[in-house]
Amino acid sequence: MVLKFERHKIATLSSELLTSVEQLREYSSLSRDEFIGDRTKLNSAKYLLIVSIEAAVDMCNHVIAEID
Repeated sequence: MVLKFERHKIATLSSELLTSVEQLREYSSLSRDEFIGDRTKLNSAKYLLIVSIEAAVDMCNHVIAEID
């Protein structure tokens, strides 16, 4: 089996994933009540989680599509 994927695409997606996860980690220092009580922080975290999942799925789809 030979994988022929675009390294630049994988690098871009993994960078996006790591950046989103890094930003999500910033919320871990907040108390549960502080986090849940702030809609802006909660919505931001939801968005970052979606971005992280999409980047991971896009990487998987790209690799799977390139399998010979």
